[in-house]
Amino acid sequence: MRLTATETTAAAKTVPDVARTRSSAQLEQERRQTIERIIALESAGVKPVPGARADVHARALALFAGEPSVAAVADDVGAELARLFQHRDVLDEAIALARRREEELRIEFERREMARLQPEITASIRKRALLALALVRANQEFEIFRRRFGDFGLASAGFRLGGTGAELGNEIYRCVEELARRGILTPKEAELP
Repeated sequence: MRLTATETTAAAKTVPDVARTRSSAQLEQERRQTIERIIALESAGVKPVPGARADVHARALALFAGEPSVAAVADDVGAELARLFQHRDVLDEAIALARRREEELRIEFERREMARLQPEITASIRKRALLALALVRANQEFEIFRRRFGDFGLASAGFRLGGTGAELGNEIYRCVEELARRGILTPKEAELP
């Protein structure tokens, strides 16, 4: 049984103690060990003996929440192989839960970091836009000389550094207009040359 994204998210949020939960790396290591044991038993010719199956989803939630793995070895190697297959399924579910939770925690952390750094981010956005506008103004001034004297003797005349603003779809103008709409730049700062 595979969980939907909604079920996985809801299950991950019901974990009472995040510090106790197991990481996907820990669960993947246990899965590798389980697979190695399965391969060893199958290589020896052992066939799984069907038996009672535990609720994979409930065991996955418990395993993700930090409960220890059920490590009891069955009396019969065929029963053990069947139990290992089931344990692999439980680990797969637990790994999916752990990965979902790790991603949620990463996103939550990034949101907090962005909120904490918002003043610096806004300052950087403003500085970038204002410097781009200053470059357009400088290019417009330089263009007057380039038109008068051509490229001959004008250092850097062969380089297009952001354009003069006369180009269709100029990104600098579009950016400045957007920042003015958002209130990051004042109307005076957003005046286009």
